[in-house]
Amino acid sequence: MMSLYEEYSKRGLAPHHVFIATLLALLRRYGALNFGIVINISQEAGRKLGQIALKERGGDIKKLSIPELIQLLNSLIDLNQEIKVDYNGEKLVIKARRSACKLCPSCIAESELPGKLCPYVGLIEGFIEELSGFRIEINPQEDFHRKEKDFCIIKYGLRGDISG
Repeated sequence: MMSLYEEYSKRGLAPHHVFIATLLALLRRYGALNFGIVINISQEAGRKLGQIALKERGGDIKKLSIPELIQLLNSLIDLNQEIKVDYNGEKLVIKARRSACKLCPSCIAESELPGKLCPYVGLIEGFIEELSGFRIEINPQEDFHRKEKDFCIIKYGLRGDISG
C-alpha cells in the first residue's frame, strides 16, 4: 500500500482532493455516512457546480452534448485524468480509471472501507440534470456502480427532456 504522499504525488492531487476523500472516508468509518447519502449530497453539489458553470460560461453551455458536459465537469474540479464516456441517447456509461481518481475515499484515504462511497455517481447526475434538461437515473436494483480491474464503471439511464 502506498503512503498518502505517494498517492498524492502519483495522482497529481491538490489539497482539496485529499480533504474530500478523507472527509468521506472518516464519515463512513464513524458510521455517519452511507452510499445513499453520498449520492444525494454529491447530486446537490453537481447541481450547484452546474449553476456556477452556467453563470460563468453563459447559456451556450446548455448546447453542449452530455459527453462534453462530463468533460467540462472534469475540467472544473479535476476529478480524474482518464474518464471515458459512452452515450447513446438512452444510456450513459462512465468508465473512470481508479488509479487516476482524485476523489476516491478507498484509494486515497483508506485501503479497506465497506461498501461504496463514490461521489462521481451523484456529482455527474446533478451536473448533467442542471445543464441538459434530461433526468438521469440510476437503478439501485442493477449493478449501476462496479469495479472492473482498474476502472469504476457507472451506468445511468436517461429519461426524457425535463426542461419543458
